[in-house]
Amino acid sequence: MKRVIVYIGALTKHCSTVEIVKDYFAKARPCRHCQKKNNEEEQTDVNIACEIIQNCYESNFDIAYLVSGDSDLAMAVSKAVKFGKIIIIADSPNRQSKELNDIATNHFNINKNHLKHSQLPDQIPTKRNSLKRPNDAQ
Repeated sequence: MKRVIVYIGALTKHCSTVEIVKDYFAKARPCRHCQKKNNEEEQTDVNIACEIIQNCYESNFDIAYLVSGDSDLAMAVSKAVKFGKIIIIADSPNRQSKELNDIATNHFNINKNHLKHSQLPDQIPTKRNSLKRPNDAQ
């Protein structure tokens, strides 16, 4: 959780126009593969769908990029397209949804090169001190 808080702090400091939509995490549950306890995420797809529909209603965008492979968002994407909005799905490297891609205006795959060139700087200055990118091992 600490890494997420640092990341959100760095993202909001570096990208002044970003809007953070917080979600809800349920109790920690064991991974079915390794038994390590992980927070099981809930409601994120509902929050994203609500933001899409609200922003359509308020006419806050013409084109949206959605980074998701969650087919639970298909209805919101379908409604946005019917509102005349352009929805482009950015498929993450290991998760795509054929249903989302078929409904959206367009889609593309995020590859390792995209990720490499989309990193935040190693350090982001703040009033107190710099936010530093954590090591992979942390």
